[in-house]
Amino acid sequence: MKIEDVQNLYRHDLSSFFQFAFRELHPYAHYHHNWHIDVMAHYLSLVSKGKINKLIINMPPRMLKSQCVSIAWPAWELGRDSRKNFLCLHGSKTLGLDLHDKSLDLMLSTRYQSLFPIARIKEEKNKLTTAFKGKRQFMTLNGKLTGLGADTIIIDDPMSTEEAKCDETRKHINRQFDENILQRLSNKNGSIVVVMQRLHDNDLTGHLLAKNENWVHIDLSAIALKDEVWNLPYGKTYHRTKGEVLHEARASQSDLIETLHSVGGYAFAYQYLQGQYKPKFGEDNKGCLWIDPMREDEFYDVRERGSGKSGFYHFTEADLILPKVFGIGEDPYPNNMRHMYTIEEFEIAAEQLRISQGLDKQQE
Repeated sequence: MKIEDVQNLYRHDLSSFFQFAFRELHPYAHYHHNWHIDVMAHYLSLVSKGKINKLIINMPPRMLKSQCVSIAWPAWELGRDSRKNFLCLHGSKTLGLDLHDKSLDLMLSTRYQSLFPIARIKEEKNKLTTAFKGKRQFMTLNGKLTGLGADTIIIDDPMSTEEAKCDETRKHINRQFDENILQRLSNKNGSIVVVMQRLHDNDLTGHLLAKNENWVHIDLSAIALKDEVWNLPYGKTYHRTKGEVLHEARASQSDLIETLHSVGGYAFAYQYLQGQYKPKFGEDNKGCLWIDPMREDEFYDVRERGSGKSGFYHFTEADLILPKVFGIGEDPYPNNMRHMYTIEEFEIAAEQLRISQGLDKQQE
């Protein structure tokens, strides 16, 4: 293929430009293309064409979502039309600065300039501007947004995992979106793209989907919980089967299982499964199952399965995820399971059972 043909491909095909941008920014790293990158390219291209104006992309960590959405896509758009305005909002200034610097490196590179010679870039504090008054500007979500406007707003990782644990912080970020961010669009045809890993049912993604305002939702878990069909560029589709990992080269099944045990079932259910699997035991990752039949004159607090006794069995969230999601190990839901408890609920139920059976008095 002639160099002119390659350059033309980069200018007009977003997925190809994603590859170009990766190689420019990571010249010594090997690029592993995958279908999920084509999915992002397809839907972002529809945003570029004005066919979608509200897009949510949920994806696990380390899957190039910020690289594609917050760095490469604005650079591609500004190269093609140097009048466009992007406002990138982030939960932390550190992330915003990192993505800003990488965007600058990409757009000042010799090869980018040869692709888009009209996109002459100048850096001004927290924004990159073109000769035609286009720009890519970044702010934190809690920054002063008054007076700012954009054709496209990108919200990338609006909160940290620790912040997501705080009910007030989640409400504040959701309220910030409703009261301040929507108003930053320069016109009614402007677009908003939210890209993040899920952290809680009531995080920004959950908040926006609950409003039922026609958001297009790209929900990609680290491993498929059901068969899926995804639209790709040029009318193609990708059929993903249940149990298939998202990107083998970046996170194999063994990698994901190791991560599950490292971060715990609750965090894994949101950050890696995007909340498609609902955690049973909450953030402490531990709980109990009450197995029948329970003899009325005995109480068993069974710490391990396989004892042959009925009673309360302790589990971690990972014990439930491994067979349910990965298909590994024994199904922890026995046919005679009466109820599932969190640790707190278990302690209350156990105490009530001890009292009803007079076990506390016997111990005295």
